Amino acid sequence: MKFYNGRVLNNTPRSRETLAALWKIQKLILDTLDFTQVVQKIVDSIAIELDYLKLGYRAVVLVLADEKAGVLKRVSMSQTSAAEAIMGAGKMTFDEIEVPLGATENFCVKTYIDHQIRITRDWKDILTPPMVEEEARRLQQVSAVKNSLVYPIMEREKCIGVMIFSLEKEASEMSDEEKDLIQSFTDIVSLAVHDAKIYAELDAANDKLKELDKLKDEFISIASHELRAPAGVVKNYLWTVINGKKKLPEQVISDLQKAYGAGDRLAGLVDDLLDVSRIEAGRLEMHEEEFDLGQLIIETAEEYQNRAGVKKVKLDAGEVKDGVVKVKTDRNKIHQVTGNLIDNAIKFTPEGGTVTVKVNSNRGNARVVVTDTGVGIAKEDQSRLFTKFGRIDTSGTEVGRTTGTGLGLYICKRIVELSKGKIWVESQPKKGTKMLFELPSL
Repeated sequence: MKFYNGRVLNNTPRSRETLAALWKIQKLILDTLDFTQVVQKIVDSIAIELDYLKLGYRAVVLVLADEKAGVLKRVSMSQTSAAEAIMGAGKMTFDEIEVPLGATENFCVKTYIDHQIRITRDWKDILTPPMVEEEARRLQQVSAVKNSLVYPIMEREKCIGVMIFSLEKEASEMSDEEKDLIQSFTDIVSLAVHDAKIYAELDAANDKLKELDKLKDEFISIASHELRAPAGVVKNYLWTVINGKKKLPEQVISDLQKAYGAGDRLAGLVDDLLDVSRIEAGRLEMHEEEFDLGQLIIETAEEYQNRAGVKKVKLDAGEVKDGVVKVKTDRNKIHQVTGNLIDNAIKFTPEGGTVTVKVNSNRGNARVVVTDTGVGIAKEDQSRLFTKFGRIDTSGTEVGRTTGTGLGLYICKRIVELSKGKIWVESQPKKGTKMLFELPSL
């Protein structure tokens, strides 16, 4: 048993205690991935455990290499009373102590280069340059440190920095178990620093992606606004010509109707893009009002009867009654949702098929069900339905390849969620599809 300044120094830690210390250090360090927090936790937690084991350590310092700058940087120091006294007495701030990698007489640089553990009784070996010898020795005297150990931090075969352990006892008093403990600490540090660096890089990349996504949304919003007016003008002129008093050849009328249809799709795309940009920016306004959901469904179905007739698909909403279910949300937005679901059902149902729309009450909710006898959706594709640009390839089916932006159902999902409801799909290939959504009923 050893004594220092009247205090017992137990320099032979027991295995159970050292294993517990290692477990604590690993858990504390790996609990967070933020680089700044990790490097401070490293030195603080190691210092706490070493003090708990009464091994006579005054300060722990983590030094990492910055190869681009060509220096070893001190990134964290244990927040012990000894460490605070050292920094309080110094002429340089902690982050100013950067040792050039070319200073090969410095023990930290030597260990970084040859990966060998070093022990010094003179702080000039670890603090010069940039600190002059007299200042380094003065700080050592303030700290009451007898020896400092420099351990390499290895990441596979590469050294990424060093750990400095400053003791108030002689190095000869260190047991083999204690040396193994210090080595184990540095191994954990290597893992923690590696993970924290990767996290920091991923976090920075994620921030960059968020910024790019924001710029993309702003571009889409601006571009959509600019496209909306000319698209509307083109549609109006085409409608005027098609429905004008002047008789035109049938082929010309047919071509103009195709152009008008393309213009209609373009206008729909622009509206979808505007809705998405508003949703992503949190600017989609919901104007709440009480209304009869059954009446809205009847009106919407009537609007799509002509489209269903052209496709030779039966659209049946005969069971829907008005005055049965009332809800309170944005009527126009829910009209957009029901229209999109009916339109999709018609689009994916082959000639001779049926689309059925129903409304009923379900445990305090109003439920809308749009059922078709179309091509159906494979289970693995269903999760993509309500995502942005989540289009399903229908080429090779009886309805052939369909057109669309893949934005409609994403917009429907967000509108329903903003109305405090939910939307989902039930489907099997070649057995049709049910699109369902629920809203709180009054």
